[in-house]
Amino acid sequence: MIAGKHINQLIEEFLADHQGKPGTIKKYRVNLAIFIKWLTTNEIDHHSVTFANIICYISWLKKTGRSEATVVSYAVCIRQFFSYLDDVGLYPNVAKKLKASVKDQIFKKKPLRPSQVTDLLCSINRNSMIGKRDYAMINLMVRMGLRCCEVCRLDIGDFVIEEDQWLVRIQRKGREGKDDTQGMTLKVINPIQEYFSQREHPDKEPAFINHGYAADGNRMDPKTVSRIVKERLRDIGIDDPLITAHSLRHTCAVTAINEGTDIYNVSALMAHRDIKTTMIYLKYIKEETKKKGIAVHNIDKAF
Repeated sequence: MIAGKHINQLIEEFLADHQGKPGTIKKYRVNLAIFIKWLTTNEIDHHSVTFANIICYISWLKKTGRSEATVVSYAVCIRQFFSYLDDVGLYPNVAKKLKASVKDQIFKKKPLRPSQVTDLLCSINRNSMIGKRDYAMINLMVRMGLRCCEVCRLDIGDFVIEEDQWLVRIQRKGREGKDDTQGMTLKVINPIQEYFSQREHPDKEPAFINHGYAADGNRMDPKTVSRIVKERLRDIGIDDPLITAHSLRHTCAVTAINEGTDIYNVSALMAHRDIKTTMIYLKYIKEETKKKGIAVHNIDKAF
């Protein structure tokens, strides 16, 4: 790296130039601080980092027990940092060949079986506001594949009816505005309307809010939604680290495919930018089908 500039200064210049969201900038600052600390600990000159050094760093991250997804996020950060340094003529992009994709792998969270979804929804007592909220929210997630952050961004006014069709406007992960509109069925909207009917607030009011806590009336955050789903799963005896709130999204996609929905419509429902991401679900279904030994059982019928 260019002489006369401290690496922390370069990082701040990179972050100032980066057009990501505040949360992304904060995460990158933490990730790069860990990278710099690793360089210092291993007595590697900050001004002469090599591709071999970066590979050793990624290897070290894996050995620390961090998840594969976390390691990938660190690798993306490193690659973008050195790409920036190369673009402004300060240092060659030694991280250019660094691979940072796990899209060709099976997703890490397991989907629920249809019977488990039924048990989950039936276990929620809808006599209270919290029960009405949790049922409406979880039912929405499992039928439409929304992520926790997407659920939290919803407002009451995002649910509209046009030409006898209920629609919902969604701000997707990584997007700035609510530019995705999806159709809904009565099984999705009816519990939501039941919950809204007890609140009587303006359309700009958050769709799902906290009840009975210090933050009563405030918009829910993703961690709270994730915790609620996990608690509801434990209520029906499911306490698997591979089954979380994000499993509801996978459940939605896998169920849609198993019920005959073509991959393009599933991709549209999931709002995937690349249909290759949707194909991961087909890979999962293929692996599950192999475990059932359907072909082997069919062969047994012949002889």
